[in-house]
Amino acid sequence: MVTSRLAPPPRRALLPLVLLAALAALAPPRAARAEPDKLAEARLAIEQVRYDQAQELLGEALREGGGSIERVKEIYTLAASTAVVLGKEDLAEIFYQRLLSVDPQATLDEDLAPKFKRPFSAAQAYVHAKGALRIRARALRRGGAEVVAESDPLPMIRAVRLAEGEATAVNLSDRRAVLPEARAGATVLALDEFGNELLKVTISAAPVTEDGRAPRVSVVRSWWVWAIPSGVALTAGVGAGLAAQSTSADLDDLLSSRNPSYLEAEKLRSRSNSRRTIANVSFAAAGIFAAVATVMWVTRPKERPRAALAPLLDERGLVGLGLVGELP
Repeated sequence: MVTSRLAPPPRRALLPLVLLAALAALAPPRAARAEPDKLAEARLAIEQVRYDQAQELLGEALREGGGSIERVKEIYTLAASTAVVLGKEDLAEIFYQRLLSVDPQATLDEDLAPKFKRPFSAAQAYVHAKGALRIRARALRRGGAEVVAESDPLPMIRAVRLAEGEATAVNLSDRRAVLPEARAGATVLALDEFGNELLKVTISAAPVTEDGRAPRVSVVRSWWVWAIPSGVALTAGVGAGLAAQSTSADLDDLLSSRNPSYLEAEKLRSRSNSRRTIANVSFAAAGIFAAVATVMWVTRPKERPRAALAPLLDERGLVGLGLVGELP
């Protein structure tokens, strides 16, 4: 049998093959190469004074989704400043509201012109009055965790998910969601409509009821529980006061008669004083109950508005303002 053997390639021919293999190993896979960063392009456009293009790029960067909290804050900051330059202070105020809702401690540079500070100050006043974003996450006894959006005035939060792993986002329904795989100590992320991160919170081990809902607020914290006795005490005070006046009138009539009875006069005087005391105590009690009812009213849990102004985004980027959410 005749066999043939291939001659090995010369050493000089092997060297280029080794170099090509090394370069191929160092180069990232084609699918893994990062797409152009819209936020970086927006920064460059701002540096080159191309604000219209920067606004479109910022809208695309926000719409791409998956951004971190820091990235979202930068997008809102640049979008607001760009809107100011383009003469859209109302739009800038909306972006500043969203920035401060995510980060209430955000500030502007002191050397910025007043036209930037006006919408920022208005947004600060809005967030101070309405509150910033706030979520609460508690572990459930039966497993999983409950997440509640306690404050979301714009509104911005659309879903929540665990920060660890490839957890699936769960949409908020009536400001509440349950994460079945969550445990106490894990981190929960609040997401906007594009999946960008807005807020993170650690799941607490505070107990909740077996049905998965947070414990109801004690009836003592209800304003009407204090308003009812306030009204009753006020009514009693008014009645006792009128009765005291009537008794005083009877005493005056008795004393003005020709033969007043001393015993009858003392009886009327004692009755008048008693009714005056009852009236004074009733008025004082009504005032105390009314004060407590007022405090309970002011500190009651606030409902989140169903709709609010928000920036509108389309394929061209940021195009204006619109009403988002559910109308009552």
